[in-house]
Amino acid sequence: MAELRAVITAAVLIALILAAVGENSKRLHVRDDHSKPVPCTNNPQMNPNLPPCPVDSAQSTSLERAHWCRAPNGTFFPLGYTYMQSVCSMCQCTISRVIRCSTLQCLPAYCIDDTMPYRKEGQCCAQCGYEAPGNSCAYNGISFPHGSVMKSVENKMQCWCQWGSIECRDYVGSLFQAVDFWSDKSAIYIIVVVLCIVLIFGILICCSCTLLYYYYYQRYQQSMQQEYNQYINSAGWQPMSEEDQNAADLTAEEKRAEAEQYQASNPNDFVPPPYAAYHNSFVSADEEKQN
Repeated sequence: MAELRAVITAAVLIALILAAVGENSKRLHVRDDHSKPVPCTNNPQMNPNLPPCPVDSAQSTSLERAHWCRAPNGTFFPLGYTYMQSVCSMCQCTISRVIRCSTLQCLPAYCIDDTMPYRKEGQCCAQCGYEAPGNSCAYNGISFPHGSVMKSVENKMQCWCQWGSIECRDYVGSLFQAVDFWSDKSAIYIIVVVLCIVLIFGILICCSCTLLYYYYYQRYQQSMQQEYNQYINSAGWQPMSEEDQNAADLTAEEKRAEAEQYQASNPNDFVPPPYAAYHNSFVSADEEKQN
């Protein structure tokens, strides 16, 4: 009994030692994984495939923040600096040391005299040609020249600047401009419409197949009936009509009644077969006695 207890105690100790060794090795492995450096770059323009290195802008010095982004021409820009790269492109120095540029979106221009707006030199968006100096409109702290649209189409209202005053009207656009096909709500409606179209198309196909099957089935029945009638006519046999069938039935009943009446009156006489009576070869019993 004591030996058994010693064996059990030794097994438990060995299991605890192995578990402790495995936990330590796992911790070392996790520590090694965390200690592996992740490749990154401080110049994403030169290495676009590598992610930018994380930089804490709060702990960086003023000199580092002043030279945060580097343009392709070698110019340095501070963090958050915004500048116009062209008349329609605006760029900004982001926290990831990448200069991101975006194209300006022009609002649709509406000219009062029904003329076509055109883009002047040094301007990104087209404007009306009869713009007069000093007749601009101010809206939300932004100055708009005469003839330019001040609100987007998304508000279902177009407002433009007309000789220093703001005028608005309801916007009536096309269906494709009013519906945003990439929004979540529009996507649901598009899916429903597509499913309805597929369902209607499937119903039309099923109905067409049914009509074609019925048409060819009727043609097959007609062709079979024509072949049957042709076969009957070529054989020289015509089916009995309803009147002929009734007459044949009456004749058979009359003959049956005459035969029963004759057998009742002459039970001992033998009824000759039809061929014997026809050829006069039948001799009755009375004639045999006379002979």
